Amino acid sequence: MNHCDCALNYCQQALELCQELGITLVKDCEELLGQIQGNLGEANK
Repeated sequence: MNHCDCALNYCQQALELCQELGITLVKDCEELLGQIQGNLGEANK
C-alpha cells in the first residue's frame, strides 16, 4: 500500500467515524477526501 492509498484509507475511516459520532468535522473530512481522491486520479494518469 503506497502513501496515497494509506492516506485515503485513513481519511475514509475518519469520515465514517465522524458520521457515526455526529462530529462536525464531516465537512472537513469530505473536503480532504475529495482532495486525496483528486490527487490519486492525477497520479494514475
